[in-house]
Amino acid sequence: MTKQSKQNFLQGALILLIANLIVKVIGMLYRIPLAWMLEETGMGYYSTAYTMYTFMFAVATAGFPVVVSKMVSESVASNNKYEAQKVFYISLVVLGAIGLIGSAMLYIFAEQFAALVGNPGAAMCIKAIAPAVFFVAIMSACRGFFQGNQNMYPTAFSEVIESTCKLVAGLLLVYMLLPNGYPAAASGAMRGVTLGTVLCSAYLLVSFGIHKRKTKGEIVSKRSRSSVSLAKELIILATPVTIGACISSLTNVIDMFTIMNRLQVSGVSEGMANELYGAYTGYAVTMFNFPLTLITALAMAIVPAVAGSLKSGYKAHAAKTVESSLRITLLFGLPCAAGLSLLAEPILLLVFNKTSAAPQLQILAIAVVFVSFLSVTNAVLQAYGRMMVPVVNMIIGGVVKVILNYVFIPINGINAAPVSTNICYLVIVALNLAWIIHVSGVKLSLFDFWIRPVLATVSMGICVLFVYGQLVNLGISVKLACLIAASFGAVIYGIMIFVFKALRREELELLPKGDKLVRIFEKIHFIR
Repeated sequence: MTKQSKQNFLQGALILLIANLIVKVIGMLYRIPLAWMLEETGMGYYSTAYTMYTFMFAVATAGFPVVVSKMVSESVASNNKYEAQKVFYISLVVLGAIGLIGSAMLYIFAEQFAALVGNPGAAMCIKAIAPAVFFVAIMSACRGFFQGNQNMYPTAFSEVIESTCKLVAGLLLVYMLLPNGYPAAASGAMRGVTLGTVLCSAYLLVSFGIHKRKTKGEIVSKRSRSSVSLAKELIILATPVTIGACISSLTNVIDMFTIMNRLQVSGVSEGMANELYGAYTGYAVTMFNFPLTLITALAMAIVPAVAGSLKSGYKAHAAKTVESSLRITLLFGLPCAAGLSLLAEPILLLVFNKTSAAPQLQILAIAVVFVSFLSVTNAVLQAYGRMMVPVVNMIIGGVVKVILNYVFIPINGINAAPVSTNICYLVIVALNLAWIIHVSGVKLSLFDFWIRPVLATVSMGICVLFVYGQLVNLGISVKLACLIAASFGAVIYGIMIFVFKALRREELELLPKGDKLVRIFEKIHFIR
């Protein structure tokens, strides 16, 4: 990689990182008031439709932006910008057709899908979000083209446009339609999502038109592979990525199809089952997802180094990088899981002013560790060329979750869903780690790798519970006590990491200003 291309890559990565952070903040500003307005019942309808949409979106488009980007960048690198544009047109046709089929299926069979998952009231929401599948397909083709040209601005701006529209239009429509009942109000949120994809698609297509006009003089030849050949390559390359993306949303889909049905088998009414599902997905799952973005982004930033080391023949260095990435993931995942679990009730009260999903969040929070590991271990296995291993392992975990949901939800109620999610991800991660140890030779020492971070987390947990309890006993409000205890816990955990020497020199050096941090902590003997 040349110095200039490396700079372009880093600039592009920074642009997307900033955009993603903005989108996550907007998403938080959207989901919290949405849950306030829709409450458990409305969130049940919303979650059913949105989960169905995200799965259909994954089927229709998930693997294509990366493949389009790859094919476009290869054509541009060969100084064949005509073929790069041809790849875009073909991807637009292919993705447009797939997206149109997906939208039609969701709209036409909305009532049947809603009945199948045991939530007939969600049909209006499914119809409202159905057109978004087509427009997301168009967006995917456009984003892939611009990324292939190393221009990340259209992708970044489009993500912000989409999330902002969802925030403004979605919440406004929910507010306006709330007097008509929860199904209508939840469908308003879906219309906001759809409108966001429409505006985003329009922006990207206009951006392509501007790009085409600006680069018209740069096309000196119209040589290109045939359209059939390009379309075939596009579909073949995108298929395995699409399969992986579909499986990665497996637990949400399984919960959607099993929770309400199995609750009703146990004698729970349809309305109560929808409320329980809405509380679980709208409150517990939402809070569960918040820390994962930071954790997986931090860990995944390290993983590409594995592929580079392997390509250069440095297997020992690759193994060390794998161990470091796994250790950092564990060090960030453990305190997030512990904090969410120990303070589940006050956190939900603070964010949503509701505590109905606290028992589920206490259980589900543990899975933060497993899901964090899942993203990293999947990427590591792919770096080692074991592309299908994560897919097979995730199918195995999915089968485990289906069985556990089916058997135990009628017996133990909604709490069986987060328990089965934990076991599902634990099975997948255990299988992934076994494969990583086999292919990389990495050694995960019981004391150094596992015990030290656990000791730091346990110390933090004890301090958090003590501080929270004392503050509440002094008459401080639960919400303020939660904020103070969480902040105190973060400080204590940071100290305990170095007291127990859970972070090694190699991991510290990977962090921003790592070399300076190493010198400081070496003087006080806090790192190994």
